Amino acid sequence: MKRMNYHGAVRGGLVLAIVLACGGVGACVAPADRGDEGGRAFEPSAVRSYIETEPGPYEGVPVTVFEDTIPACEQCELRLNPVGAFGSIQDSVLLGDTPVMVERDSRGRFYAAVRMSGLHQVILYEPDGRIVRTVGRAGQGPGEFRTPPASLHVDAGDSLWVVDFAGFVNVFDSAGASVRAVGLNPAFPPAQLVQVNEAGILVSGQVQALDLRSHPLHLFDHGGDHLRSFGPLGLPAAARASSGREEAVPPQAWFQLVGRSKSGGLWVAVVTNYRLERIDDKGEVTRIVAVRGPESWNTRLHLSMQESLHDDTPLVLMPRPLRLGGIHELGDDLLLVVFNAPALDWEEAELRPHDRFPDDRLATEVDQNLVDARVDVIHLPTGAVLARTRLPTVAYATADGTVYTTTVDDLGVIRIEAFEVELIGFDGWQGAGSE
Repeated sequence: MKRMNYHGAVRGGLVLAIVLACGGVGACVAPADRGDEGGRAFEPSAVRSYIETEPGPYEGVPVTVFEDTIPACEQCELRLNPVGAFGSIQDSVLLGDTPVMVERDSRGRFYAAVRMSGLHQVILYEPDGRIVRTVGRAGQGPGEFRTPPASLHVDAGDSLWVVDFAGFVNVFDSAGASVRAVGLNPAFPPAQLVQVNEAGILVSGQVQALDLRSHPLHLFDHGGDHLRSFGPLGLPAAARASSGREEAVPPQAWFQLVGRSKSGGLWVAVVTNYRLERIDDKGEVTRIVAVRGPESWNTRLHLSMQESLHDDTPLVLMPRPLRLGGIHELGDDLLLVVFNAPALDWEEAELRPHDRFPDDRLATEVDQNLVDARVDVIHLPTGAVLARTRLPTVAYATADGTVYTTTVDDLGVIRIEAFEVELIGFDGWQGAGSE
């Protein structure tokens, strides 16, 4: 079985666990995960609840921590219902790299674009995979992208908003025509375009600094002027603390992932930390939900290459740590979380010569491509993970909660499959550890 890493794809056929049950058509039930390695019997799950007492921005905030890898609801299953698939060698335009960003419009069509690639376009697909059109092109004018797209957003009227890494926002109507372009204040480089409404343009940030830029959220007016930055400044520090070590947070941990809350406010998280914080419209934290997993989820590079080569200490590159792929509220009490993590415990992985230094006996690594996805549904009143399913590839979620997987075949063709999530068997569940 070939797997993908976070930033690219291992060449191989399309392999999805859900296809085995679905036959590629219709609804598919993915079995609930009974532990990170599978096969474990049902056990009561540990949920720790408390009120944060540490002085600071989290003081007085209710916190729940799910401290088990076994889902709490024995009878619950996650149903992944196929809603579309696209990406074919016959396409006139190919998604040439990963990661691929995907959003859906009200007609169930898919907008897709590639971050950090040479494709300065957004492609619109029908659910059956047919290309409707491409949107945008490289350039400096209206309807043109100075860099590859950084984030996509589809508003209530099906207009497409695209922000590039230069901080320029292009707006296209539902027919693909350029409507307007806005340049955001460059002091606040955007990571994710969260929402657009009468209040302005809301983006998440990607800078760690001891000033306004370190807030996870930045609001601009419709002319691109900065209005305010808000949200807890402690997010990067929280990511550092969760690793249990004192080393600096890696650059990718600065990226903030944001999901909208149906009950008001937003869910905010650092992508490398399974700690979700709900904030209100004023930016105050009102709830924290966290899941504690095995050590393999948070493995870091322990030794630098320079240190290794100087003192003859064998260099071991560990698998990449956990990386969140999406947050979405399914309802007032249920939260969908998609994340990617190492598929194997690194201690059990077989060491092999380092790809870049095959003749150096000091340079060995474990296979960093052994990554798969988990889809969790969390019960917000208790903080328990009700159900979890795994997919043997990388997965993400759109703003509306659609889960999509990305694979690539031997010809380098990227294939996207999209699914709506349905929780089965939740009625009658009485709480963590109940049967």
